[in-house]
Amino acid sequence: TFYVVAGVGGGGPMVTQVGTGTYRTSYSDVGGPFNNYYRNEATQMLYQADEIQAAGGMAGVISTIGFNCTGSNQYALLNYKISIATVAPSMTTLTWQPATAFTQVYSTATLTPPTGWVTFDLDNPFSWNGTDNIVIQICFDQTQPSYSSSGGTHEYTTASGKMLVYYNDGVSTACGMTGTTSESYRANVQFGIASGCESEREMVIAYIRPKPQVDLGPDINECIDNGTAVTLDAGVQPNQPTFLWDNNSTSQVRSVN
Repeated sequence: TFYVVAGVGGGGPMVTQVGTGTYRTSYSDVGGPFNNYYRNEATQMLYQADEIQAAGGMAGVISTIGFNCTGSNQYALLNYKISIATVAPSMTTLTWQPATAFTQVYSTATLTPPTGWVTFDLDNPFSWNGTDNIVIQICFDQTQPSYSSSGGTHEYTTASGKMLVYYNDGVSTACGMTGTTSESYRANVQFGIASGCESEREMVIAYIRPKPQVDLGPDINECIDNGTAVTLDAGVQPNQPTFLWDNNSTSQVRSVN
């Protein structure tokens, strides 16, 4: 017994955008993909599976993530990291997820994002099952020499209960900290998802039969009197085989006269 499926490869990633709002944060709005108004910030943002599906996304491998930067930072983001976790579809209001829940998918020593869509090619593409909600975490080390008093802004769609932020000027890194401040300016995001289309598995049962051993007896070379018949018998064979003789008869025996 074995199983077969029919599948069509997905090719390159398809870009799926969640959030179509055109609001822009202020440089003093903490959190988001780029803000460093505080020298250390960590942000978690919840994107529900039904939102991704409604935007045309389906299960597959997330290989890129993009955010729309509306103002470049005064000072660079240091040791910038993006991580992904999944949570149950029942979570519609974000609670801060522990560091152990995340898979780091991107990092860079320094980032000064240009304005416009900034797309990150993930160092570690993430396999998404198409049903769990996605939490994106962004964190970085202490900004030097000070916080940014301009830029670090992003485009967003208002979404309550789906964004939590940690911010502090005095620690060496925000990564690993716990955020409790809820904000509603969750960033619009573009997921690059490579998806394939696959049918359900179908069971195939293959029967391995022994090769029939046909014995018609010793060879006969004789003249048969008119009206006389000789019966050839292929014998009883296992597994209910079919027979085909030279005269197109299909029974176990064949009469020759």
